[in-house]
Amino acid sequence: MKNQKGSTLLESLIALIIFSFGALGSMSFQANMIAKSNVNSIRLEATMYMSSLIGAIEASNVDYSCYKENQDCATQYFITWLQQLKTIKGAKNIQFKSEVVNEVLKLSITWGEGSHKVTSLVKRISYIPEKQ
Repeated sequence: MKNQKGSTLLESLIALIIFSFGALGSMSFQANMIAKSNVNSIRLEATMYMSSLIGAIEASNVDYSCYKENQDCATQYFITWLQQLKTIKGAKNIQFKSEVVNEVLKLSITWGEGSHKVTSLVKRISYIPEKQ
């Protein structure tokens, strides 16, 4: 019994260290999930903006080249859309890019350091009247 002096204190310290590592791991996991939740929230909002623009593009007969920043032929809807896009909460350095390749319009919204991106392709479907 004489050799067991202080063993309870040592066991308590070891248990406290193990508990501390577990608590730190849990807090790290929670912080990581909160950060990913914020990124997913921004991605969802950017996707909704992209969807609304695609709807406007498909409803109009405006040339695809007009869906770029600083174009004289841009519609008022597109100008307002660009301004609203820049107000997405939490999205830093948000950029919109569009390019036309083989009659397909490629739209991209990026934010952060370019590591986050939402992209969509739009191909205009020509209206073919029915034969009578």
